[in-house]
Amino acid sequence: MSQPARLEAALKERIGREIEVFLPNQYYEGILMRVENGLINCYSDTGGYDSSGITFIIPLNSIQYVRILPK
Repeated sequence: MSQPARLEAALKERIGREIEVFLPNQYYEGILMRVENGLINCYSDTGGYDSSGITFIIPLNSIQYVRILPK
């Protein structure tokens, strides 16, 4: 099993959890919403007045590190 496949399997068990995702030059934090087809889909609340958030989609093969935050 390849590393992205192992990461995908591990993350599928943590859907709904808050995570930090580290890429070579970027950092994301949000709630893990979906993991499929080599991609993760997360939601992050911007904390602004309009209470809208952003959704970001990241290919698993771009991820260097994922941290699952405590509940």
